[in-house]
Amino acid sequence: MSDARVFAPADTGSLLAWLRAGYAAKRPFWIAGQGDPHPDPAALQLDLSAFNQTLFFDPDDMVVGVGVGKKHLALQKELAAEGMGLPVNPWFDDDTVGSLVAKNRFGPERLYRGGVRDWVIGMTYATVDGRLIEVGGRVVKNVTGYDLARFMVGNRGELAVLLSVNFKLMPLPHQPEALLFRGPAEAWPRAVAALIKAHIPLDWAQVRLAAGTVRLGVGISGGTARRRSLKVSLEETTGAAWSAPEQSPDESLFHRLADGPALAGLTGAAPVHAYGRLATSVLLQQENYRQDCQVIHPIGADIHRFVANPSVLSANEPEAGVSWVLEQAPPDCAIRRLPAKTPEAVLHQKLKASFDPCGCLPSHFHGG
Repeated sequence: MSDARVFAPADTGSLLAWLRAGYAAKRPFWIAGQGDPHPDPAALQLDLSAFNQTLFFDPDDMVVGVGVGKKHLALQKELAAEGMGLPVNPWFDDDTVGSLVAKNRFGPERLYRGGVRDWVIGMTYATVDGRLIEVGGRVVKNVTGYDLARFMVGNRGELAVLLSVNFKLMPLPHQPEALLFRGPAEAWPRAVAALIKAHIPLDWAQVRLAAGTVRLGVGISGGTARRRSLKVSLEETTGAAWSAPEQSPDESLFHRLADGPALAGLTGAAPVHAYGRLATSVLLQQENYRQDCQVIHPIGADIHRFVANPSVLSANEPEAGVSWVLEQAPPDCAIRRLPAKTPEAVLHQKLKASFDPCGCLPSHFHGG
């Protein structure tokens, strides 16, 4: 028996007709997998799982176009068969391409490879009033509409309905390997700053904090001589020893990363995944952040915390402000809103007013 609260279009035409009718009636809905449930329990759910095809894939030009319902892991396996990869690998391997883009997911490669917006070259989306919009293109040199596509990255299903995304790609790394630096929790910012200043060509970087200690992992690749040279550069730059991850629970994450970040999915590792931002200097002053088990991206303080109880996120929250986005959280765990006057929030509110003036889509992140 089908759920009357769920609409699962089989094609673009039926979706556009449904959107036009809903817009005329000011009907609220939310997009499954691209944001958090609509605060209105009467809101309909839009299921885009049928939009899961690979629309084109050209290994020679290193580009691919896929529907938003395609699983990210399935896409990576398809690309890997031709020696290609999308260097944006989120922590959860059950993400769809749609959630990857709409939630602006990222993983350990971001410091050296960039984020989602750096690899999107085009997309197709439907507006809430049922218009089909194509921006960007299918080739890297086509720059028309890049900015319009970037507006949709990280919108959490609040502005429009993503249907397909075109990405540029890169070859998979040759003989990838993980190396770790171990030390006190406060040591990692200095180590990362030294690596960035030295311009060492790494594949990825990731910090894991636990019980007051840090493990800074990096990825290297290439032939034996190149990897040996990179290891020497790491040790000379940081003045510390680097070695392969050990067979221990605290370093199991880096074993997964050693074979390539596409294998780093942590689905089911913890009930709640939280993503937050605050200044690195503030982070290091917080005792619970130094001791809590989490991973921190080396750019600023993009924090991923894997917690069983979301209530711990409010403990000792710094006055400087922090925004948490909860994934896989219970329905009663509201997303913390950004302060209303931050540049990010102001821009989002302007986009929201332009793309969705009737408020058909949710406004659960920045506020509307």
